[in-house]
Amino acid sequence: MSTEPETGTPHRVRTWIREHRVGISYALVGLACLLTLVVSMSVWVNRQLLDTDVWVDQSARMLQNEDVRHALALRRQSALQAPR
Repeated sequence: MSTEPETGTPHRVRTWIREHRVGISYALVGLACLLTLVVSMSVWVNRQLLDTDVWVDQSARMLQNEDVRHALALRRQSALQAPR
């Protein structure tokens, strides 16, 4: 049995991976973070923007809150009084 390292392509690939292990780790963590963000945003868009029933229910609950109605009235009033 020979103790010399292999000289073929698999050895070069293993060497390259060993030399770039930290960079590969950072790239995989970055990819996981990006995928998490994309999946989270797609779930939010699906639930909030594309589902009309959920939108109507949440809007109705928000408008039942006195503080929300007051803030909305102040904003509308300032928009109507703003010079054009």
